[in-house]
Amino acid sequence: MNKLYIPEPTSIGIFLSYKCTSECKHCMYACSPGWQGIDMDDHPILEALTTDLKGLYQLGVEEWGYKERQEGYISKCHLCVDIRKHLATQTNRFKELRPIEFYDHLESLGGSSGHLDGNRSEDSE
Repeated sequence: MNKLYIPEPTSIGIFLSYKCTSECKHCMYACSPGWQGIDMDDHPILEALTTDLKGLYQLGVEEWGYKERQEGYISKCHLCVDIRKHLATQTNRFKELRPIEFYDHLESLGGSSGHLDGNRSEDSE
């Protein structure tokens, strides 16, 4: 029988209401009095993703010269990552695509010939 190891917590919080009096900049609950939401005009990638993948695709193709991979994609997620990677490497305009190291790390996992591009190692032998 396998056991799941859960590390001991280092902190804990309990919400009795959804009204927090703190104004933490790192708040992941979006409940502080100063929380104003995200201005989508400042985050066009997020805006495109909140509609559908077509919006991101159009942004990539029409404004940044994205071209589809000839070998295709293994899923919608694969297409989305490929478009975001293209945008992130073409410009540093999009804050929501940072850090660029995320996309560099994807390259180190699979690169242009690895399974992240749809070619598993057993398929290429």
